[in-house]
Amino acid sequence: MNASAHSVVGISLVHHPGTNAMRISSQVLLSRILARSRLRQWQLICEVANLGGVQKAADAVGMSQSAATHALAEIERLLGYPLFDRHAKGTRLTAIGAALVPKIKTAMAAFVECAEALCDMSTGRVGKLRVGAIEAASGDSLGAAIAAFGGTHPTIAVDVMQLRPEQLIHGLREAFIDVVIARRPLQLPAGIVYEDLWRDHYIIACSPRHPLAGRVGVTREQLAKHTWLAPPKSTVTARDFSALWQGTEPPRHLSGIEARAPFMWTMVEQLQALVISPHSLARPWIDKHLLAEVPGTWGPRLQPIGMLLREAESDERGPVRDFVDTLRGFRHPEVSSSL
Repeated sequence: MNASAHSVVGISLVHHPGTNAMRISSQVLLSRILARSRLRQWQLICEVANLGGVQKAADAVGMSQSAATHALAEIERLLGYPLFDRHAKGTRLTAIGAALVPKIKTAMAAFVECAEALCDMSTGRVGKLRVGAIEAASGDSLGAAIAAFGGTHPTIAVDVMQLRPEQLIHGLREAFIDVVIARRPLQLPAGIVYEDLWRDHYIIACSPRHPLAGRVGVTREQLAKHTWLAPPKSTVTARDFSALWQGTEPPRHLSGIEARAPFMWTMVEQLQALVISPHSLARPWIDKHLLAEVPGTWGPRLQPIGMLLREAESDERGPVRDFVDTLRGFRHPEVSSSL
């Protein structure tokens, strides 16, 4: 028999690859989904994938296990494919399920955003500004700019997210993010413009109790004798940390802990370690005397932090342009650049 059978959450689904029964257009299938499926079923799929079991997923969405099993079987019959396989310890995604579940989660996340938007509107907020930032941009300048914007735009909710640079650029291009605060990429994508805002440089940060805190004239050989906290892998700082030791023996005592701020600063204190960091990231902690630095010029030259936005919005009035103008008000005096 030229058929494949799949055991799924309470049913056995058999389909015949290559038969006309499975050759339906995406539009026909979409019409069936819209007419015959329920949002609770899609929510249930996400929870089964997240929790690995029907009972746990049923509890999460407020259903009985039997009702959840029936709902899953129903949606899988509608789709024509099993999304989950049952096993002794719960469920696991089939190949089809692994391909579809991320898209289902994205669709459900859009409904969450709809609910949040309605909630904002009920409290007087009528819009949202989505700001993406690299970790080094999370210092006091960005915070002050957001606070100032909030004071002049009380009806606009500001959503700030920290992601890797490539994720931020993708979000900006796909219009999931309105403004990105980051360093200029090596290749500026088409349709994206960039403007410098804040200068930056490397410092060596430490606990105020560290023996090198505030000590002038420290050499790299002396630095290498102390314990160091490694910068997170796959970051510009990790690359430049290696460059710091060119021509000199690197530290022998390198902690295996890799952490990002603010946990990084806790580890610096606990381990009495040194760490190389962009000044923009450490400055708020230094200003509060929670961190100190080893005076000197350390590491390679560090690019300024600036903003990126879609070119189509750079000249249009509205919340995005208003926020851009607010950011310009906090630009360092010696930084001069325009879109």
